[in-house]
Amino acid sequence: MKVKIASRTHRFLKNDSGQVLPMMAVLMVGLLSTAALSIDLGHAYYDYRELQSSTNAAALAGAQALPNSTAATNAAAYSSGSGDDNAQSNLPAVTMPTGYPKLLCLASLTSQGIPCPSPANANAIQVKQQATVPLFFARIFGKPSLTLTATATASARGAGNTPYNVAIILDATLSQASTDDNCGGSTEMVCELKGVQILLSELDPCSGAYLTCTFTNGQAQDSVDRVALFTFPAVSVGTVGIDSSCTTPISSPSGWRRQGDSGYYNQSPYGW
Repeated sequence: MKVKIASRTHRFLKNDSGQVLPMMAVLMVGLLSTAALSIDLGHAYYDYRELQSSTNAAALAGAQALPNSTAATNAAAYSSGSGDDNAQSNLPAVTMPTGYPKLLCLASLTSQGIPCPSPANANAIQVKQQATVPLFFARIFGKPSLTLTATATASARGAGNTPYNVAIILDATLSQASTDDNCGGSTEMVCELKGVQILLSELDPCSGAYLTCTFTNGQAQDSVDRVALFTFPAVSVGTVGIDSSCTTPISSPSGWRRQGDSGYYNQSPYGW
């Protein structure tokens, strides 16, 4: 009996079948960890890039409206929230934290000549979005989901241009009464006035971000380019009719001498 027991014990100890099961249990932990790292995080990164793209789009949409007060509304409309223009089925629960979209007046932009005009009183807008995405293999390790956050800041449009300060001197001497074939046979006075109009049409009386350009007493609201207009000789109430028709000579101003129909020249000892 002792011999049989010893023989069976010896065979049992020498039998190595089934020993791979503990090894596979250990390897499965590593395999699932690798799957959680590659598949779950890869899927989360894809969702993050999509969330960041929509956040960028929302910030740009809001900046396009600055400095109007609709900037924050525009940004929210282009977010990934439910019903918004960048909503995606794989990001079903996107929200914005309280206080966003946020209107900013950044000193780094004002130092570059980008003001913060009313009504928004801002030269930039910041958008922040959050989304919770489900995980698959990471659930085994007690991590069922992951919260993603994306932030984007955009400055107001048209910020690169520097405002112009322009002074226009209009020649109102009798020489401008002559016709000019380059101006369709009109007088040179008409030609120079048309030139002034062309110049003014290329300037910006109001910020390009305004939907309408409002004038009060001849002044544009938050004007960008400033223009001053001078005439020579100076136009007055008594001579404005003569200046516009260029048909009647004007008496020589003090210190000036008449020379033909080309106007006056300075008699000052310093010259001009």
